[in-house]
Amino acid sequence: MEEFQALVNGDLKFLYQQQQQRSEQKVLEQALQQQRFEVRARANDLEEINTAMRVLLNQREQDKQALETEIYASIEHLLQPWLRKLESSGLSAEQLDYLNGIREQLGAVRHPKNSSLARLTPTERQVAVAIGHGLSSKAIARRMHLEKAP
Repeated sequence: MEEFQALVNGDLKFLYQQQQQRSEQKVLEQALQQQRFEVRARANDLEEINTAMRVLLNQREQDKQALETEIYASIEHLLQPWLRKLESSGLSAEQLDYLNGIREQLGAVRHPKNSSLARLTPTERQVAVAIGHGLSSKAIARRMHLEKAP
């Protein structure tokens, strides 16, 4: 009978341990489920924040482009009358070339993304504009006050 009692006690102990493990497992599964829920909620929050940031960045870019356009228009509005006066004041051919260079540079500043000159340095741009006007290398060098290296 003692053997039977020991066997029953062992079985009861085993069943009790099983029940405890199931309870612990259930608690852990609930905690895991809660963490998953929190992670999903945080991911959704981050997605919303990311979307809002994209919208703000797009708006910032549009504002920047509008401001650039306004600034370029103001610069052109202020300078064009003076450039017209200069042009009508009886300039030499070289001075007219300079004036045309100024106008082209203003155009490149106003539309930098559309200009193939946008990637060039100011000196390279000046040479490119002069070449576009059909000036020879000597004329460009004179215009830029450059001399051959000895």
